[in-house]
Amino acid sequence: TINSSWPADHIKFNAGSFSISSELSFKPYQQISGISPEDTVLSNSSGYILNLNDNSSVENLCFDGTAANANGISITNKDIISIKNCLFMNQTLSIDIDSSTKTAITNSTFINPSTAIDISGVVSNVSISNCIISTTSIGINGTAGIIKSNYNYFHNTSTPTTGGGTFYIDPVTNITDQTPLFFNNSDNNFYLHPSSNAIESIVKTRTHVLGTVTVNMSPGCFEYYIVTGSITSPLIDPELKTAYKNLSIKLFGETTPPSEVASLMDGRHSDVNFSLIFNGNVVTTSPTVEINSNNTIEYDWVLPPTAIFHQLQIQANLRSYRFNRTPYINQMILSW
Repeated sequence: TINSSWPADHIKFNAGSFSISSELSFKPYQQISGISPEDTVLSNSSGYILNLNDNSSVENLCFDGTAANANGISITNKDIISIKNCLFMNQTLSIDIDSSTKTAITNSTFINPSTAIDISGVVSNVSISNCIISTTSIGINGTAGIIKSNYNYFHNTSTPTTGGGTFYIDPVTNITDQTPLFFNNSDNNFYLHPSSNAIESIVKTRTHVLGTVTVNMSPGCFEYYIVTGSITSPLIDPELKTAYKNLSIKLFGETTPPSEVASLMDGRHSDVNFSLIFNGNVVTTSPTVEINSNNTIEYDWVLPPTAIFHQLQIQANLRSYRFNRTPYINQMILSW
């Protein structure tokens, strides 16, 4: 348990949703992590979820406030703290930093807090970079200390930064008033949509003896990633021209994938569409079906009246927005 852990232990939460009834306090030099911000969710209805100690790091967790007075992480009189790849949702205050030096918050996403980050205490020294802060009254409230804000994406935030602290804000790298356009807000899916303005909006240039290197990155806790693939059916060759009526598709479902690839068969955050091919050319393509779970999806594509062919092939086009994961097609039935 956390109470019996030792300084410098790695405290790892497995996948799942965990309701935290009282604040979790940690020892120095501990690393606190989850599987990913979408797989490990810590929620509370009051107070803070985590209280950090010196030389601590937090990563790959989601903090979800379920009531108006719920907060996320508390850091008071501590030194050297790292918070990265975390998702904060629906809190009064996501991160509270008081009189703490060398705190770095990177690649995290803040959704619907009253205040995302509050900084007080003249000795506080906080760096915030590569973050998305969306739909909040106050983004960064720095009443004291030194606050550096670079490569952050502020959206629908009444006051991105405020307070009497010493702010170092790069007006070029901080982006405001553009929607990051998440995949599906209502489903708490905060992967960046393929048409998001935030994709590769971070441009970092470094000059060294061999020349200048420019790197494009995406802000937030989910790095934008996409992989595509397609599979084409054998030739369907009836003796006569046939007027095809519809194509019924089942995604996931009854078929159990082979054990060696089972871990890859995860369809969350992917999509698929289908094309009819005649003489090597695509003649019509279905609407795209977005996949946000691994539940069985049955989709019926009503074909146009012009779908009359002698020889025909069906092509499935799949896209996944998660590394090393793919949806799978269980069944396709073509009727006429």
